Amino acid sequence: MTNSDGLSHRLRGSQQPASESKPRDALFVGSVEKAFMVLEAFRGHSSLSLSEVAITTGLGKSAAQRFCHTLVELGYLKRDPRSRQLKPALRLLELGFSYSISEPIISAAAPFLLRAREKSNKAVNLAQPRGTDVVYVMRQTYEDSPYGNPPVGGRVPMFCTASGRAYLSALPQEECDAILAQSPLQPFTPHTLTEVDELNAALDVARKRGFASADQECIVGERTIGAPIYDRFGRVIASMNICVYGNDWTMAKVEKNYADLLLQTARQISEAVANNPHFS
Repeated sequence: MTNSDGLSHRLRGSQQPASESKPRDALFVGSVEKAFMVLEAFRGHSSLSLSEVAITTGLGKSAAQRFCHTLVELGYLKRDPRSRQLKPALRLLELGFSYSISEPIISAAAPFLLRAREKSNKAVNLAQPRGTDVVYVMRQTYEDSPYGNPPVGGRVPMFCTASGRAYLSALPQEECDAILAQSPLQPFTPHTLTEVDELNAALDVARKRGFASADQECIVGERTIGAPIYDRFGRVIASMNICVYGNDWTMAKVEKNYADLLLQTARQISEAVANNPHFS
């Protein structure tokens, strides 16, 4: 596992099981759920052994073997012929592409995110909520980023990220409180805020300013600011952030240089969403 794989695995510690604890009904197909449990076991891992798949999913080794074999035959997993390790296959990316072209906020946000990236020369991301996390559905990196080309689909906790806090700050208070109550408030760096009182204070500041910040709370050296994105009814549906890396930056400097651009871009995306007939 690479360093980036390990970080991704840690940041996904708050994710829900594959079933998301949804109630069962007569139409629910348990074997389909188990197949997706196998695929979701690869979050944060470049490869897994059959035993690791079984342990991660809670399936017996025989059942895990059958599901993995089927998914290899279908083209969603591949097996290294020498190590016998299992890896995600190209067909999974095709499914992600289907989402990207069908989700209207991505097409609405794309030109504004690109413009913000060009004006700031910093990483710019679009995120949508999932459970107690946000998922990055569009990423614009920059040449000095230490993380190369971070992939779309990365999932990080709301409570300690600027994009997540921006989303939380725009929710009704009871919804915000419920997400924080369900979040495993674990520290990812020495700078991570994990006390509810501290987090609520940070969210109060975000509500007053219109944007949230996170100072090295997920990754040491990363300072980021994020703003909510709204639909035509004023409901928060996503968030965006601008990320800066390096010890020569302070949070105050990031906010001074990029807060206006962040707020302008988030406002432009919200207006594009409001004018898009594909949004309900």
